[in-house]
Amino acid sequence: MPAARPVMDWQRAEAYTPLAQCGRQGFAWEWLRRWPDYQAACGRGHAGRAMRFGLHRFEPLAHGCPIARPIWCRQADPSVLVGAARQGREDLFDLSPLLPLATCHRDARGREHWLFSDGWHHIRLDLVAGTLTAAPVELHYRLVGLLCAEPPLRALDRLIGMVRGGRLLASQFPAEQRASRWAQILRVHDALVAGATHRQIADVLFDLHDVRRWRITAPSWRNRVQRLTEAARRAASVDPRLWLQGRFP
Repeated sequence: MPAARPVMDWQRAEAYTPLAQCGRQGFAWEWLRRWPDYQAACGRGHAGRAMRFGLHRFEPLAHGCPIARPIWCRQADPSVLVGAARQGREDLFDLSPLLPLATCHRDARGREHWLFSDGWHHIRLDLVAGTLTAAPVELHYRLVGLLCAEPPLRALDRLIGMVRGGRLLASQFPAEQRASRWAQILRVHDALVAGATHRQIADVLFDLHDVRRWRITAPSWRNRVQRLTEAARRAASVDPRLWLQGRFP
């Protein structure tokens, strides 16, 4: 496996501040763009290979949260809502007021894969037939099963809220209580990739520059850095799609 390349300057705390507002989709992408295999494949630019990583297309490595707009496949993301667009006369979906939020990928069969995102919150909609672009359309949805229907049902509820409000409603996306911790783990990972020592990480993250012989005088901070390092290495070793599926951490 090739070595990971840095995607952020770990010494700039403000670069990680936006991650405190991210949910699992945001962290799935942040870990994927740090994955050496994805970095190598993205650099070669073979669009068809993006599916290998659970994406419909490659998202540029330089695009972090809240700029990034990765379009995850429904095999990777259980919250993708599947439907069809048809002609209708009432209760129609009109794309035009939502264009600032919308990103679309058309696959080789011409099917549309839509992402509605404000950078923090995301709704995915796959169309197996029809288009959202021609005119207001009637949407028909495909839901299967019981428990597995819950994530797309939440996406449908959020889609309705977006249409009514003209924006993604933050109230429909519960804040991730562990986001700040996850952002810190990402930062430690980036520090390790950049070649930083545990002491350097402690100095920058916890302002221990004036502490001498920290192994003796600051053992609690040393243990904290060790735990963060272990968490960063564990997170870097798993498939980022597990974040989408709620199976990690």
